[in-house]
Amino acid sequence: KYICPGCRLIFKNKKKSRKISWFFPGGGYFYTRHPFLGFGDVVAELTLIALVITTLINLRAEVRGSEIMLTLLGILLLYEKLMAVYETNHFVDEYIPVDKEIKPQIKH
Repeated sequence: KYICPGCRLIFKNKKKSRKISWFFPGGGYFYTRHPFLGFGDVVAELTLIALVITTLINLRAEVRGSEIMLTLLGILLLYEKLMAVYETNHFVDEYIPVDKEIKPQIKH
């Protein structure tokens, strides 16, 4: 559950964390408020994507070994994505509020 029954505070959820992790480099880490891990993930993922693009260009130019390199880089990129999704999934369990500032409840 991602809503506190007592104070109705809403927390970040795993579904959104997974979606952001898959579609944005470092996105899941930034969503779960781990900016240093997010920055590292951005660098790693963009590097891998650049290497995949370079290897695709080499494959088109029929450079020897490009198929193997593309396969290895693809597996590495997939592994990196899966690790980001896995880790940010666990960070959500820290019950991170959606709003950074917790507003006190006023009872009337």
